[in-house]
Amino acid sequence: SSHQLNNYFMYMGHDGTYTRTFPYAKSPTCLVCGTKPLVWPLDPSTTLQTLRRKLIEEPQTKLKDPSLQGAKLVLYMANRAMRALYEDNLTKPLSDLIEPDELLNVTDVTLGKRPIKVIIQFERGAVYIPEADREDANQE
Repeated sequence: SSHQLNNYFMYMGHDGTYTRTFPYAKSPTCLVCGTKPLVWPLDPSTTLQTLRRKLIEEPQTKLKDPSLQGAKLVLYMANRAMRALYEDNLTKPLSDLIEPDELLNVTDVTLGKRPIKVIIQFERGAVYIPEADREDANQE
């Protein structure tokens, strides 16, 4: 990639010679390079564990074991050495841990060194049901 030419050069020489040059454009909604945070409406009674499961199950994020940090405090660290310090937060409602519309930094091994930003908007009745709970309800 060239910063001066703002393009990407791809060489594919398996079956012959083919080259193509095309510009890369930064997308403001990209989780890695974009500047816009994800905005999710959630009920204030939603637990931190449910938010973590949403981050894992949501097709847009697909994280493995996310850590979360708010503006004022660390909500959860997935690191084995730190996990025990924050496990109590998993069962707490988000309204006890963060302010409405607070920006959260979310890190995960799948993201490398770039966190994604998520804003949780408290909205009564905006309930997220994790996949495992949906499957249990369908079996009954």
